[in-house]
Amino acid sequence: MQKERERQAAIQAIRGEVAKAMQEVDQKLSTDDEAGALALMGELIDNDKLEPMREQLTKFRTQLALTMKAPEALVAYQAGVETFKQSPQDLNEISWAAVEMVESGETVQPELLMAALKAAQTALKADANDPSVLDTVAHLFQLTGDLDKAIATQELAVKHAGNLAPQIEPYLNELKAQKAAQ
Repeated sequence: MQKERERQAAIQAIRGEVAKAMQEVDQKLSTDDEAGALALMGELIDNDKLEPMREQLTKFRTQLALTMKAPEALVAYQAGVETFKQSPQDLNEISWAAVEMVESGETVQPELLMAALKAAQTALKADANDPSVLDTVAHLFQLTGDLDKAIATQELAVKHAGNLAPQIEPYLNELKAQKAAQ
């Protein structure tokens, strides 16, 4: 029982430290200090005491970088990609975050969209027929201006989607309509 109490106390201390640091990150963001926010996130990730939260913090920094214009944003995003390079699921997740941000009206810098596309393509190397990753790659091709590759990739996604095909086929039809309108 004592060990469990100690473990819970350690978890609470970590959460408190992260909460305090996240307030500082928010403060930097509110003053448009993107580089400072990313640097602070990097310090949190490198803090050995916060090891249990390293993966979460890395994903957060990687996704946060997508919304930034500072040159450090690309470096932070690429560091996240490097961290998750052995996990196709995580690579797909951080790549899809770029799609979601654009679809929600956020501006994502072209170089960050290209980095997200490369990360998704890396995820695709683990399973070239993964429909969720193919769908992500198709969206990113479309967002980076390559409609033909987007259509071809989405066709593959639908082909390999099985029961999920009805969920992703409308996007294929949207792409084809966009191509016909050109």
